[in-house]
Amino acid sequence: MTYKYDWDVEPEFRNPRPAVPSGEPRLRVVHPTDGPAASAPPAGPEWPVLAKESMHGLAGDFVRLYDPHTEADPAAVLHAFLATAGCRFGRDYYVTGGNTRHAPKVWPVITGDTSTGAKGTAIAVVRSFWRGFDPYFMLTNTAAGLSTGEGLIRAVRDPNGDDPDAPGYDEGVTDKRLWVDAPEFASVLDKSRREGNSLSATMREAYDDGALQSLTSGSPLRSTGSHITITPQVTPVELVMKLTATDVANGLANRFMVVCSRMSKELPEGSSPAEEELTGFGDRLHTVAEILARRTTGGAELHRTGPARDLWVTEYKRRFEERRGQTESPVKSLLARWHANSARLSVIYALLDSCLEIDEVHVRAALAVWDYVEDSTRYVFGSESGDRDLGRLMEYIDNSAGGRTRTDISVDLFAKHKTKAELDQLLAKLLARGGYVSKRAPGPRGGRPADVFTREGRS
Repeated sequence: MTYKYDWDVEPEFRNPRPAVPSGEPRLRVVHPTDGPAASAPPAGPEWPVLAKESMHGLAGDFVRLYDPHTEADPAAVLHAFLATAGCRFGRDYYVTGGNTRHAPKVWPVITGDTSTGAKGTAIAVVRSFWRGFDPYFMLTNTAAGLSTGEGLIRAVRDPNGDDPDAPGYDEGVTDKRLWVDAPEFASVLDKSRREGNSLSATMREAYDDGALQSLTSGSPLRSTGSHITITPQVTPVELVMKLTATDVANGLANRFMVVCSRMSKELPEGSSPAEEELTGFGDRLHTVAEILARRTTGGAELHRTGPARDLWVTEYKRRFEERRGQTESPVKSLLARWHANSARLSVIYALLDSCLEIDEVHVRAALAVWDYVEDSTRYVFGSESGDRDLGRLMEYIDNSAGGRTRTDISVDLFAKHKTKAELDQLLAKLLARGGYVSKRAPGPRGGRPADVFTREGRS
């Protein structure tokens, strides 16, 4: 099956979303014990569409160059290319928002089914290009996997002293651009929650450009001026299961951008772009680097042109007004950094055009990319996640190691303000969205058994 991507639609931020092709399963988890009546997924958001504006400039040309030769989703390829290009540009190009510097750094989490998501395929396309274009960068500025905060800091560490002849001296890392590929994101989330593991806090600081520091006894590590890009891959089931209320509340989750991915076509033998096409694209990218080098001495603050500023202010106000009208929910929290990520994306698009000003077309491209992320988030987590009560229920269960009984939920969480029918409907939503299960457990002191609702995988 080949999915069509309309890159010639009318320029709008909210394009009509086509229905999922017949026979294509939604990224939705149905609890295995729900029975035949619950086997069909509930109506919800449809598969996101990659809008025309996102295909601007070299980023769009990169997708078009590889699309006939790969089974990867064009949206996944686009997001991965933007993220890695931003990593290579480095932190010294930025746009200011308030007192915050937004460097070209975005973290797309490629999300698709195990057999048909083509998550790794999209990353492989981008990795293959950069290996040919800049093999030294790929050798010295990349890493695979995330395990501990200390390990991440070590990859971009500062020197530990001024005297090279001193015992234990470490010269540190000079080039602190780092692309981290994380193909097992579910495992990363698990590790980040282990007692004593500082990975979650370190990733949050890395996204924010804060100083990274480990206080491990005997071997303190520190990094200043790092520029870390992370491109995780995960199935939608794992993402729903592994993201806890804590990940959402502490801001780790919303530093990542959810990107829906699925196979775009079937290519049993595969292929690759012609050598002259790759050379031509590489020459254009080299020209970008040369022009930027001539115009700056290692970086610059980018400003928006008049039309770009007008568009940004209009969209900023409109989108925040939209958010004020939304109830608090996990999805709302996951999308809270829309403005930071959109600003960063606009910097990447401008730099790929050899521009030290952000023009209107760069803002439009960035917002179109963000709209795909927003629609992907709603698709994966489902419209039910917008329910305030469901969000409260998820957090209540997440904060209990042993799970919660129906009585706990009714009495402690909702103070008996829910009817039986309302509670039945809410618990059905919880199980239908995936990541949660209901288990029969013995009652206290030999009492009647009770249904306990808990995170899947917890004992």
